[in-house]
Amino acid sequence: MRSNRLLLIIMVALIAAAGIVYFGWYQEEVEAPIEYERSFGTKNIDQVSKIFMADKFGNKITLVKKANVWYLDGKTFARNKAVELLLETCQRMTIKYVPTKSSIKNIVKDLATNSIKVELYDELDKKIKAFYVAGTNADGTGTYGIMEGAENPFVLEIPGFIGDLSARFFLDKDEWKDRTVFNVTVDSIAQVQVIYTGQVDFSFQINRQGKSYELKSLDKDGKAGLVKSAKQGNISAFLYGFENQIAEAVVTEDPALKELHQQVPFVTYKISTISHRELEYKLFPILPDGQTMADVNVDNKMIERYHVISSSGDIFLVQTLNFKKILWAYSFFFENLSQSAAPLNN
Repeated sequence: MRSNRLLLIIMVALIAAAGIVYFGWYQEEVEAPIEYERSFGTKNIDQVSKIFMADKFGNKITLVKKANVWYLDGKTFARNKAVELLLETCQRMTIKYVPTKSSIKNIVKDLATNSIKVELYDELDKKIKAFYVAGTNADGTGTYGIMEGAENPFVLEIPGFIGDLSARFFLDKDEWKDRTVFNVTVDSIAQVQVIYTGQVDFSFQINRQGKSYELKSLDKDGKAGLVKSAKQGNISAFLYGFENQIAEAVVTEDPALKELHQQVPFVTYKISTISHRELEYKLFPILPDGQTMADVNVDNKMIERYHVISSSGDIFLVQTLNFKKILWAYSFFFENLSQSAAPLNN
């Protein structure tokens, strides 16, 4: 009798243990995909070294981090602020709410046709995460999203932000390109030539001489004249204008601008650095209606923007308001600093 009771206790214990194991396994199998489907935010965002994004129409971009610098398609500097915003979005986005069953069909349809796929990789090129984003909910306060391989879509948000998160996952390559026209520090400059086409009196050359600089005029053939004593403060003020010049936009892929390469620039900047880098930038004014290049001169107040072609072949759209820091004439270096700081077109 005692042995039967003991056997019964053992059997009950084994069944209970089996039930616990089975229930635990079953719960894991059910909850694992649910947890995955909700795991949009990437906590360890610093581990991300590559971001691939693509839509259903063949548009795609790849952002790659090399030595803490982000590149577009591995070759062009990427715009830092755009990359930082994208990384912040990938890190902080979370589920705002679960859509109603009646709306899921339309949301999935929208994701299937209009979504952008986002893939995050680590430095070993191992995929960390992949998801799709597309469009906003009815009141525009959330963004539809679904994890790769998941069945259930969600409405996403970033706490404290109201709007469309999918707009941060754009695929326009020009918008991803770094808008820095040039960022050459004063200490790195060995020589600058500024050549105004057809306006020789305004052209000049600056050479580094130890800790100071010398100023020379340039003739129509680009040959330097005699050194003239210019105010060192004026020269320094001009050279500082080459630091962190940011364009309004990058327009390299605009077919209408290809003809710029055959046109004569208004002014050309040639920069040589102490590390033997040779840079060249050509400025082309965007002419108001009724004006031609013959009307462009140092007193023209109508020019608000220029196109710039860099030595790398990129074309930038820049504002005169920002570029006036380097729109100097030769005579400016002999005037008071307040006068010499005025732009040519002001």
